[in-house]
Amino acid sequence: AAFSKAWDGSPIQKTTGGGGTSTLYNRRLTLSLMVQPAVLRGVVSNEFFFGQGLGNRVLFCDPGSTIGSRPYNNDDVTQTATYQAYCERVKQVSELYHDDLDIQKADYESRIEAGATPESGWRPGECLLHRIELSLDAKTAYIDFYNEIEGRSKPDGNLREHSGYAAKIAEQAVRIAGVF
Repeated sequence: AAFSKAWDGSPIQKTTGGGGTSTLYNRRLTLSLMVQPAVLRGVVSNEFFFGQGLGNRVLFCDPGSTIGSRPYNNDDVTQTATYQAYCERVKQVSELYHDDLDIQKADYESRIEAGATPESGWRPGECLLHRIELSLDAKTAYIDFYNEIEGRSKPDGNLREHSGYAAKIAEQAVRIAGVF
């Protein structure tokens, strides 16, 4: 239930023995988890996992094996521009949180200056989200996709057995598009 609430963007409360309770606002859960095929089969066939709603919020991927097509590469990845740019960005991001893991007010204010719109005044622990507006064509495509999936999820539809997962797929598509 906690994972589902975090995926939906509900406030997250954290209670620690010595530090009291903290509330994190405007967070979204993204979970990247790699498991062996046998474990994945056990998860996707688990009715409890889907009955709780968590399974319906997970995008599963089972890529083909690359065994036999991975020749040894002796290149030093740490010397590539891509790797060095990645390290620099990680350093920049980590400096935002060097005092603690919560978003600081200065970061919040800089996001406001960059065009983000707050739903309220700043609250400690709040992650200020940049609102992404869909173009008219994108919104039309989303609505068409949503309606198609919804229609195919009714009792006589071919997605009826997967209606919980199907109910989230249009939102998943929009979230992925937002990342891109």
